[in-house]
Amino acid sequence: MKRERKRKKKKKKRAPFSHHLRQQSVRDLHCRFLQYRDSRAQRRHPLVDPVIVSEVRRCLEEGIKFQGELLNFRKDGTPLVNRLRLAPIHGDDGTVTHVIGIQVFSEAKIDMSSVSYPLFKETCQQQLDQSGMCSPKSGQLLYNQNPEICGILQLSDEVLAHNILSRLTPRDVASIGSVCRRIRQLTKNDHVRKMACQNARGREVTGTLELMTKKLRWGRLARELTTLQAICWRKLTVGGAVEPSRCNFSACAAGNRLVLFGGEGINMQPMADTFVLNLDAANPEWHRLSVESSPPGRWGHTLSCLNGSWLVVFGGCGRQGLLNDVFVLHLDAKRPTWKEVLVENPLSLNLGIALAP
Repeated sequence: MKRERKRKKKKKKRAPFSHHLRQQSVRDLHCRFLQYRDSRAQRRHPLVDPVIVSEVRRCLEEGIKFQGELLNFRKDGTPLVNRLRLAPIHGDDGTVTHVIGIQVFSEAKIDMSSVSYPLFKETCQQQLDQSGMCSPKSGQLLYNQNPEICGILQLSDEVLAHNILSRLTPRDVASIGSVCRRIRQLTKNDHVRKMACQNARGREVTGTLELMTKKLRWGRLARELTTLQAICWRKLTVGGAVEPSRCNFSACAAGNRLVLFGGEGINMQPMADTFVLNLDAANPEWHRLSVESSPPGRWGHTLSCLNGSWLVVFGGCGRQGLLNDVFVLHLDAKRPTWKEVLVENPLSLNLGIALAP
């Protein structure tokens, strides 16, 4: 009895590579929490290779095998190397029913508090050269020859670029991707695009959009978000004025000029004047166009532009009721003049028929 009591009092030895985490504290959690060095961290540690994480996700989605190394952390922040293997199990119909995962943990010999990422890359490379872990023919790492040096923590330029890009917005990532083909290829990483979306839209919106990635993928969503960010209304301050005030007028674009004609004034008075706004000017102002003759005043008509300088007015409602006449004006002429176009078989009286340019 005394021996049994002594055995119970003895402290249990922890596993050499345990995470110091109780089962209750990690239940129902996603396994990515092992990539966070602190429980209060908002994202995975910068040393965790996002390419490997994306590869794990891709293999799970496509139902294929995976084998690689991931950087994990204990509860106290000590780094570990997780040698992960995933193998899918297929049912009778060929679909994946289960996935077997095997994890082998080993120590990562690195001082997280004093070594910066580029410095560690150089230090690790020197250690690899001295230990003979780098193959002279291919330059690839031989991981199993020296367990004290972790090859996964030798940060490549690609990993550093992904960690930098994942802190930008979708618009900035798209801009950087236009520099050269190499950077363009780096920006196509789904993890980078997701993190860029989260930086711009927040975690909640990103979680909602993630449901759409199975159909559109993050690349398509990033392009759509960039387009929406670039296309936005802004208030343009212009000089001059369109007097008197009116409604039911027609306007169209003639190159970079905005042309306005007619409209309904006070007491339903039909208007017959023409105004032009040059958007290329440093200080855009409305100018009333001086013409030798004008069509009868009207409102509810159509105004279209042909060949960048010809204006066409059709129909509308005037003092005598509905109109079905056609007038044209050469905007760049020395003396702009509205001229009526006579047709043999005019259209029946209509209000607001649109003319396609």
